[in-house]
Amino acid sequence: MKYILDASAIINLTEKAGEAVIDLFKECLTADLAYYEIGNFLWKVKRTNLVTDFQNVMKFLKIESIGLNENVLLIAEKENITYYDASYLFLSRKYGVPLISDDKDLVRRGSKKTSDVL
Repeated sequence: MKYILDASAIINLTEKAGEAVIDLFKECLTADLAYYEIGNFLWKVKRTNLVTDFQNVMKFLKIESIGLNENVLLIAEKENITYYDASYLFLSRKYGVPLISDDKDLVRRGSKKTSDVL
């Protein structure tokens, strides 16, 4: 596994690179909550027509369910971040691979930006 991707990274990499992200995604993992965050993003920007495009690229990612996890909650408390963000940090630490995110809070905590991997 090469990277952990949060929803912002999945969205931005897909928008910037299109189908070229497939090879990268084959080597990456995300949390299952990325589906909900991407769905919320598409709803917010009124781009529901892109659901199928995101469904297609998400097929290439490894997806891990986090659920309600005490370790994630401890990270959220310690880092003073949302449970959502802590879920991605948890995966990054669990597997010892970099987190890719364009979320300002996560970038401040050392995650790489999507521009670092394109």
